[in-house]
Amino acid sequence: MKRVFAFAAAVLAAAALSACKGADAKGAPDKVAQHLATFDDLDFNVYTHQKWDELEKSHAKDIVVHYPDGHTTKGVPDHIAEIKGMWVFAPDNRLGTLQPLPGAASIKH
Repeated sequence: MKRVFAFAAAVLAAAALSACKGADAKGAPDKVAQHLATFDDLDFNVYTHQKWDELEKSHAKDIVVHYPDGHTTKGVPDHIAEIKGMWVFAPDNRLGTLQPLPGAASIKH
């Protein structure tokens, strides 16, 4: 299960950072900091405290989520239904301190 969350965290971080690649050099650090703050809110606030109504702050309404076993969900409501199930078998499910991503140390906040 930890591998699933680590994979999901890496995918979300990569997506957040890739959104900055078109930014100019001066604005890129601010964009990265903004994306990392959104990512932290998603992990440590929304997910850990099951605030599903706040998921749309960081997810597109038509999001397609690909899971490690190959299945997908389409749209925020289906994604919420899927992740709610994680709390059934692991009621103490929460994100704590994440391991830094490779290369993350080079990012200046």
